[in-house]
Amino acid sequence: MSDGKWPRRNCQLPISNCQLAILVLLRVASGNLSGTYSVELTYDDNPFKLSRMDLVEFRRSENPARLPFRTADDLDVLLRGRLAWQFRPTGRLGLSTRLHQFVRNWEKSYGVGGVEVEQRLGRQLALKVSCVYVPNYLIRYYRNSQTKDTGDYAACRFSEFLPGLELEARAGRLRFRPRCRLEFDDYMSVFDHYDSRVLRPGASLLWSPVRNLDLSADYEYLRARARGPVPDISHTEHSVKAGLTARPVRQPRLSFGGAYSWSRRAYTTADAEGDPAHAGRVDVAESADLEASYDFGRVRVRAGYGFEWRSVTSPYQTAIEDIKDYWRSRLTLGVTLRPDRRRRENDQ
Repeated sequence: MSDGKWPRRNCQLPISNCQLAILVLLRVASGNLSGTYSVELTYDDNPFKLSRMDLVEFRRSENPARLPFRTADDLDVLLRGRLAWQFRPTGRLGLSTRLHQFVRNWEKSYGVGGVEVEQRLGRQLALKVSCVYVPNYLIRYYRNSQTKDTGDYAACRFSEFLPGLELEARAGRLRFRPRCRLEFDDYMSVFDHYDSRVLRPGASLLWSPVRNLDLSADYEYLRARARGPVPDISHTEHSVKAGLTARPVRQPRLSFGGAYSWSRRAYTTADAEGDPAHAGRVDVAESADLEASYDFGRVRVRAGYGFEWRSVTSPYQTAIEDIKDYWRSRLTLGVTLRPDRRRRENDQ
C-alpha cells in the first residue's frame, strides 16, 4: 500500500459478487418466465354503437357537435402482450396489457392493463387475485348537463378500476370457477353523476368431454349504484355466455370456435319526471362470434367474425338520447407469437 492505492482485489470483489448475483437472478427468472405477444387488425363497422337514426344524422352532418367523428366505421389495431412468471412451483404472477389504436378516430383509442397472482391450493384447487385498470375510455359525446340550455356536447370519458377474486376447482375434465369482482367507474367532472360502484359476482364452467372439444358457460350478475341523482344510471344486469372450441382429430393444430352471449340490463330509477331517459328502461344485448385458428408452434394465426345487436325498450322512448338500438359487426385477423413455446415442448 506504499503507492497509496487500494489493493485491486478489494476493489473488484464486491462488484464481482454483485454481478454474479444479478446473473443468477436473471437465470432463475428467465427459466420461469413465459410470454405471448399478438397483433390483431379488426374492421369495426360501428365502433361508437350508433343507432340507425344516428348513422343517418352523421352521414347528413346534421348534428356535428354530437357526432364529431371522422368516420362511422374504423380499423382497430390491437397490440397485446402478456408475461407470466412462475415464482414457485405452485405460484404464478401474470402481467398483461393491450392497446387499441383506431386508425381514423384516434380519440376512441384506449389502453388496458392487468395483473394477477395465482396460487395453487393442492391438486384440485387454485386461487387467483386480479386487477384490471382502464385509464381513459371514450363512450360518446353526450349533452353537457352543466350547459344543457346551450345545446353544448362534451366527450363522455371515464376510468375504470376492477379488482377481483376467483377460485378454480377441478374434477377430471371439469373446471368450475366462481368469482366476485368490484368495479369502480370514475367519469370526468362534467359527468360526475355517472360515477358508479358495481358489484359483479359470477361463475364459469369449462368442460372437455373429449380431447378435441371444449365447452364453456358463464354467468354474471351486476348491481350498479351511480352517484346521480339525475340522471341516475343505477341498474341491475344478468348476462350469460356459452361457447365451444373444436379441433379436428387429424388436424389438431386447426381449431374452430363459436360463442353466443345475452344480457339484460334494467335501470332502477323511478324518477320518470326528472329522468325519463332511464326510468323504466330495459336494454337487451346479444352477440354471436365465430373463429378459426391454426397453430404453427411459436406462431398462431386466427380469423374471426362477430355480430352484436342491442334493443332498448322504454315507456319514454323519445327521451333516450345516448345508446338506442344498434347493430355492429367486426371482422378480425390476428397473429400471436409465443417465443418460449418450442423450448418448453422440448423440455418436456
